[in-house]
Amino acid sequence: MKAEHINIFIEATGHVIKTMVHVPITLGTPRLRRDDDRLHKLYKVSAIIELSGKIRGLFVLNLSAPVALALATGISGTPQTAIDADTLDAIAEIANMIAGSAKQKLSTGAGGPLSMTVPTLLNTGDVVYPQALPFIAIPFDCPNGRFLIEVGLRPAADVLSTAA
Repeated sequence: MKAEHINIFIEATGHVIKTMVHVPITLGTPRLRRDDDRLHKLYKVSAIIELSGKIRGLFVLNLSAPVALALATGISGTPQTAIDADTLDAIAEIANMIAGSAKQKLSTGAGGPLSMTVPTLLNTGDVVYPQALPFIAIPFDCPNGRFLIEVGLRPAADVLSTAA
């Protein structure tokens, strides 16, 4: 996983949250995700998007309930008071915009087009992380708390076999 690929996701997150969601955020210190992270205790909902092409991997957006409500309110312009279908739709759209922005920049740098899945929404405790894929955890703070993006990327298998 290259640092410039992670930076693309950091920039995309900052841009989408500040310009489309209208919530001020501050970048925390990125770190390698550990297998013993207990995200399900900190975060309520996760949006997961898979990327494929020359680069393969996952983008995960983890949100606590207060942050999910604040971001959903910010993007919709309508106060959200419960984690319901409208809130989840807003969270999926935010994740989609972040991953879509990153995908556009990664496609250029990766030497070919990438595709991405629609967001899958899960309770954070139900997210399964592929063990063969290292993840970088990147925290962001906003007035309603902290949220976390996680990015795990690797060259596609065909890239690995031709590079040897």
